[in-house]
Amino acid sequence: MSSIGSTELFIDARIPVDFLARAPERPWPGRALLLSPSAPLQPVGWLTVVRLPPATGQPPGTTVHGSGCACCTGRHEQATALTLLFHARAKGAVAFFTGVVAVLLPEEAAVLRGLLQSDPFVSGCYVATDTRIEQ
Repeated sequence: MSSIGSTELFIDARIPVDFLARAPERPWPGRALLLSPSAPLQPVGWLTVVRLPPATGQPPGTTVHGSGCACCTGRHEQATALTLLFHARAKGAVAFFTGVVAVLLPEEAAVLRGLLQSDPFVSGCYVATDTRIEQ
């Protein structure tokens, strides 16, 4: 929080997530692409592309800190995917991106929107933009 004169400013440094029903014809500059497991396309030109794992309803097998970690155990597959993407960005394992374009089915997008509000790590690192889910 900073102030200029009598005006206070709040800068939200979280990574914006835009929701789309279809992948754009061209990659968005500076963005990573998050794809539904059922998306048939093999996009090129994005800084990084992450395909979500198929939903299993079970706690994910891949964790960031190891088995038994309180922040990793029992999390949704989408939360784990976004956490791993954030860690890869921070470590330089993927190109530095300034936002994420999520191309998901409506039910997957609804789950991700919920995680952007409820998952402690995901909500601290990412934020949904005002872009609405296209029908």
